[in-house]
Amino acid sequence: MPTKLKDTLEKVRKLDKANSDLLIEFYEYLRAVRTSERYQSDILKVLVKLSEFETSNFEDDSIPSNIIDDIMRKHQQFAYTLGSPSSDIEPTIDSKGYYQKFYNGYIFWHPQFGANEVHGGISDKWGQLDRESGALGYPISDNMILMEVVKATLKKVT
Repeated sequence: MPTKLKDTLEKVRKLDKANSDLLIEFYEYLRAVRTSERYQSDILKVLVKLSEFETSNFEDDSIPSNIIDDIMRKHQQFAYTLGSPSSDIEPTIDSKGYYQKFYNGYIFWHPQFGANEVHGGISDKWGQLDRESGALGYPISDNMILMEVVKATLKKVT
């Protein structure tokens, strides 16, 4: 048995038991139908990589697609005002929502209120009041021009 195939089989054995058993069974099939050892090794390498990817924690940290879609749609509405994104979409400090920073403001998303944009003087004042974790809480509608309506458009979520 060539070293390459031997090394690949070692990687297979290091996988979790269910995946390892399945790949060993597949390897036995490849041998039974008399494929070349190089072909066996190449196929097993691909399957090992796929197995490692599928069992990684990739999905644990992912953002649900509906939230990404909501934030993108809101950005399309306010692209001229907000400008380009200057950050990725991130969870909020309280882990109840998500936000994305843009060059001229923010879009915050909360399950109760959806995606809402905040920019300009309202964003500045809201930032001084600790944004979503402050007394005013999450934005419940898009930014208003007059500062007097800040308390009407932001609401504390408990």
